Amino acid sequence: MSRRRPPRKQKGDAQTPRRFAGALRDISTQASELGVSVKTLRAQVARGLVPHRRLGGRIVFLEDDVTAYLHQLPGVTVADALANAAARNGTSEAAR
Repeated sequence: MSRRRPPRKQKGDAQTPRRFAGALRDISTQASELGVSVKTLRAQVARGLVPHRRLGGRIVFLEDDVTAYLHQLPGVTVADALANAAARNGTSEAAR
């Protein structure tokens, strides 16, 4: 059984993590936005802790689902979580 791979980026395409229309994110993009490693996020998905969807064989995240999940977490606000993730990534929130 051969594994299907995502299409290669063409010359001139951006070399940034994949985002689909801004609302649908792949696992590496979502991990960097949450400020965790891909391995940690995969473990959380496997335990059913983070809302996700399967698209083909891929794990994808809807922005609204993840935001709602962050709102229900005790102890931190969404604004604080986004600020913490932005500080870890060295980006500003204004750039979003």
